[in-house]
Formats: sequence, C-alpha cells, structure tokens
Amino acid sequence: MKKKLIFSFCIMLFILISIYFIISFTKREWKAVELPSDEILLISQYVNFAWGYQNNGIFIDSEGGVYSFDFTQTSYNLNQASTDADFINNLHTIRANEDPITTLNADTLKELYWYVSHINIDSTFTKTHRACDAGSDSLKIYDTSVQKLITCYETGDYDGELQDAYAKKLYSLFKRKIQPIINFSTIKNDSKQSLKSDSKDSTEISVIQAETLPTYHFTSSEEVEQMPDEDLIFINQHTYKTMDFYEDGEFKELDLFGIEPDRDIYENVSIDFFWLKDLEIDLDVSKPIPKSEFQRLVDNDIEMMYYYANTQKPGDETGRVVVSKDTFFCGENDLYAEYSVRYTQRCTMYENDKLTSTDVPRAYRQVYLKNYIVETNVNHWRAYLLGELSADYVKEQLDVFHSYDTNPIIYREVIEQDNRYIYSTYYTSFEYSGWGKNNVVILWNHKNYVYKNSHLVTGTNPFEIRRAEILGTENDVLPVE
Repeated sequence: MKKKLIFSFCIMLFILISIYFIISFTKREWKAVELPSDEILLISQYVNFAWGYQNNGIFIDSEGGVYSFDFTQTSYNLNQASTDADFINNLHTIRANEDPITTLNADTLKELYWYVSHINIDSTFTKTHRACDAGSDSLKIYDTSVQKLITCYETGDYDGELQDAYAKKLYSLFKRKIQPIINFSTIKNDSKQSLKSDSKDSTEISVIQAETLPTYHFTSSEEVEQMPDEDLIFINQHTYKTMDFYEDGEFKELDLFGIEPDRDIYENVSIDFFWLKDLEIDLDVSKPIPKSEFQRLVDNDIEMMYYYANTQKPGDETGRVVVSKDTFFCGENDLYAEYSVRYTQRCTMYENDKLTSTDVPRAYRQVYLKNYIVETNVNHWRAYLLGELSADYVKEQLDVFHSYDTNPIIYREVIEQDNRYIYSTYYTSFEYSGWGKNNVVILWNHKNYVYKNSHLVTGTNPFEIRRAEILGTENDVLPVE
C-alpha cells in the first residue's frame, strides 16, 4: 500500500513538473519571438445595422499601440471599403494621423503576436444564433498572406468562435490582460476636460471615443463658412455631438431626470412629435397642446410601440412577440416630456431545422415635444410651432428638435424678419469618391422658416456651401495633424 502511494505521488509530481516545463518552454518561445514591423495585429470591432448604423472599436499594431476607430460617420466607413485590405489600409491611415490611446508592454505584445502567428486560419468557425438586432462584437486578425480578416471570436446576434487552440488563447489574453488596460485608458480620457481655444472663450466638452478633441465655438455664419479646410475635415471625422458647439443651449444630455431602473441595456434615443391628424381637439397655434390631450397622445404612441413590436401572427410558429414591458416617466419641462420604454421581445425562428426562441431586451428613451405638431399629406410635409413666438423661443424649441440629428450641428442662428424667423444650421457630411482617392467633406447650410402669423414651420433643401478634399490623387493620408 505504501509503495502504491509513493508511486502515485511520483507520477503526480512528474506530471506537474512536465506541465511546468511545457509552460516555461512556451513562454520562452513567445518571449524570444521577433515582432514584425508596421502591421495590424488585432482588431476588436462592434458593428450594428439595426436602429441606425454603428461601426467602431480598437486595433493594436505591431509596435503595441492601441488605437480607437469610429467609422459610423467618417470617411473610413466599412461599407466603403471594397476589400479587407482596404479596411486595413484605413486603419493604417488612422495610425499615421492619430496617437494611440495606450501602449501594451513588451511581454503582452509578444504573447499576443505568438498566438496570432500560430492560428490556423482554415480552422472551422462555429456559431449559434443568440439575439436579434444586437449587432456583432468581434475579435479579428488580418492574415497578410491572403489579405483577409479572420474572425476568432464573435458575440451579439450570433455567438461563435474559431475552433483553434491559439485563437482561444488569444481571446483569453485579450479579456485578461488587454481589455482591462483599454477600459482604464478610455475612462481616463473620457473624463470632462476644459479646453482653451486660441481665439474664443473657453467651454467644456465631453471627450468621446478616448479622444482629446479641440474646442470649437463659432460666433457667426461667416466664421463657419471661412474655417480652414483642416478644421472642417477634423470636425467631420471625429466624434463631436451637436451640444459640443453650443454654449447657450438648454438641452444637454438626455439623462436629465436620472431614472435608471436596474437593467444594463443601452437606450435608443428618439425625439418624437405628434401628427395633426391624431389630435382630438381643434388646434390653437398660440397655445401648447392641452395637458390631457398631450398625455393621451403619449399613451397612444407608447401602446403603438408595443403593438408593432409583436410581429408573430396567430398560428405562426416564427416571429417576435412582447413577453414583458415597462414604461417609466422620467420627467418633463416646458419643452418636452421624457419616458423610458422597455420591453422584452421573444424572437422565434428556425435554426438548423430546429425551432428556437431567444429573449431580447429593448429600451427606448422617448422625448415627446410639447409644442411641435406635424401636418402631412401626399404633396407636402409641414409643421406648426405652438406658443408665443420670439427669436429665443424659436431657437429653444428647434434646438431640441435638432439636438440628436445624425450629423452634428456645428453652428446655428436665428434671424428675425418682418413676417418670419429663420433658424439656420450648419453641418458637415462625407462624400466617398474615386475608390477613396477623391474623398471630400461638404459643409451644408439648412434653413427652417417659422412664420409669425400662422406659426407654420417650413424648410429648405440643404444648400452646399463648399467642399474640402481629403484624399487627393497626390495625397495618401489625411491632411490633419
């Protein structure tokens, strides 16, 4: 018996020693690895086409630099990259023009490259359906030999992973050592910062996507129209918000009323108005909608949200149905009332010839305008601004309406004339041309007219002010410092 115990102990000791030497050998292997130069080693990317396009993330280069990217509204939109190689070239352009948000230490970088370089890209990628409209959060490498992005891990609408031991080790390394560093760096850089402009008063802005953005505060339409090309391009390609350019706006962040029940999901923001045809009272443009009528319209709109969330018809096996719902009143002021609408939608579909169901949480922050009514028919679309009109009132009301426009408004002004007010806004857009060789940023002006007697609100088509070339045939990088 004693001999058996000694023998078992020796076997266990031998196994432990063997494991130690295997780990030590592997560690020596990646510590001795020679890193390549000027390569993108790893990409963490989130893409979602539901409820508005999103495309952002981080990437790590062979020098250990960790860079952020946001292609949602910039010239490097993934939809405009015809190949994976084009996408990687766009990342290299970011490297050439921006500083990393942080840098990996030498050991972590070498371990990362060791796993990346040993992944078998021909391994099977398995995935299962998990959610609806959750997008794709993925970890990718780029194989230069085939010029192709290889997904190692994915979560979101689908959960999947590459069936390769080194790919799994890479994902584990990313979660254990890299992601915490990135999160810490982002938290430090996302704090509020007060920045001074050389020619303008100081103002405070929020730093988004781990960028320290310069402050812009324009004081006239002439100043906007005459800004240097490099400023116009920079504003378009970075994550500014409309309110970053306002120092007198009343409409700040949407969490004004601070209701956040225990549910860790993102709320889609919607600035909503009501239709004239839905009113059950005669419209008096000189006064806001009566409180009881406004509440009826709000309740009806929220119920319709739940109604249209149910797509599964009686007798159908597949579709979507609301299985639970909650509505929270967040608060109100003279401009709008704010609600949080949250529900769980059960999505049922066939997966590999098997009927499967997944519960998907939904959350919407509904901001209902109190003084804006829209009239529409086949031939025209127009609105009415209710209440006692003045230049300040027009600015305050339309600021709310435009505060979450897709393209941030970089300047707006209200001009009073004898019979109307003109609410004039400026914003930028990007135009892709010549396979990326002739890209331009366009400065636009849009005008809303609010007529004093009728309270009618009409608008013009956007008017192009000028263009600034980004990637000309003689330039390979952005002309931005």
